[in-house]
Amino acid sequence: TGQKTACEVLLFHHEDMGIPWEIAKLGVRQGMWGAVKKIDPGLRAYQKARAASAPLSSAASMAHITTKVSPDYLRSLLSSDDHTETQVAPVEQKKEGGINMPKVLMLGGA
Repeated sequence: TGQKTACEVLLFHHEDMGIPWEIAKLGVRQGMWGAVKKIDPGLRAYQKARAASAPLSSAASMAHITTKVSPDYLRSLLSSDDHTETQVAPVEQKKEGGINMPKVLMLGGA
């Protein structure tokens, strides 16, 4: 039909994202669980659209561009046989020679 899917979401378990369990519990207590439950119908629609080889929406295309997790790694998670594997992302080097100056914007009116 050429239509874009209604919702395209990549969900990770809190451990996969490096979020401590206590913070994940806090998010659930603060009402984020309701948002997660609402994602499910959109996720199912996305899975059907991807199975039918529907084109990615602009939001999903942007997510593929900006994500730090490679699609090959995600595929390997799906095909692994309950093997736990940890990959460490390289630490980005800070630029030398720059001075870290605080920036302050003050607005006033009379």
